[in-house]
Amino acid sequence: VTAASNCWTRSSASAAHQWISDADNGNRSMGAARPAAASRVHSQDALSDLAILKIEAENLPVARFADSTRLRVGEFAMAIGAPYSFDYSVTFGHISAKGRSNVLPASMGGAVMDQDYIQTDALINPGNSGGPLLNIQGQVVGINTLIQGMNTGIGFAVPSNLARSVSDQLIQSGKYSRSWVGLEIQILSAAPAVRTKAGNLAGVVVTRVLPEGPAAASDIRPGDIILKVGTRPIATPQDFRREVRAHRIGQDLPFQVWRDGRQFQVTIKPAELVEPPAKPGPQGAQPAPDGKPEDKLAPRLSLNRPHL
Repeated sequence: VTAASNCWTRSSASAAHQWISDADNGNRSMGAARPAAASRVHSQDALSDLAILKIEAENLPVARFADSTRLRVGEFAMAIGAPYSFDYSVTFGHISAKGRSNVLPASMGGAVMDQDYIQTDALINPGNSGGPLLNIQGQVVGINTLIQGMNTGIGFAVPSNLARSVSDQLIQSGKYSRSWVGLEIQILSAAPAVRTKAGNLAGVVVTRVLPEGPAAASDIRPGDIILKVGTRPIATPQDFRREVRAHRIGQDLPFQVWRDGRQFQVTIKPAELVEPPAKPGPQGAQPAPDGKPEDKLAPRLSLNRPHL
């Protein structure tokens, strides 16, 4: 929450639309002493499933962000939300894991979404999306967004550091810009022929260099193994995605590459990743009857294309 602009950061984007829909119908208040205030979606970012609401109200209480990189597995966690429309519900549990990157499959947009989730066993149900995940000090460490099945104790939250980075840009410019180099990659274990030649190296394998991407002008080829992006070792596509997207657009980015027994460095100047705009309806992404999340944005955004 930023009191100065009266904006409330909330995920998922579909939850923001639902909040407005309920408020318009007179079903949503902002506490016992406050009626539902006029609100609108200021901006949203599909790849992180975050949105900014502009609420016409003064002197709103402010939720403080914690540094999500300092979270430890096993520490206390508390979720607040409106499961099944039961407002201001609180559940508690623990941080079960960090850095969960394969929660959403490629068919649901997972190949290009910002998957770096916090896993928690604090009970999360439909209606909790967009609510905060808090530490024992009451600071926001994540934004609740997904569940795996019903009543499983497996829920996921967008880390607060990502939420803050995205929300700051959305408030300032109305969009969140990501760097893109135009490579399709896969984990090394999925390419056994390359893996055999590479021995004990860790990295990701280039499967395609997109002709319209920045990497097309470099010496990177399909079959190359990328060992480092910048100064950071890479072991998974999520590592690669995170390092590329965190880099400044238009600024040279070095890649440590392995090919046929030799290592060399390639420099690429990332461009901006551009995705078609999407405006989800009030229902947005809802759990399907089998308990798996149903992402209605994926077909419209073509998120199943694993380019980075």
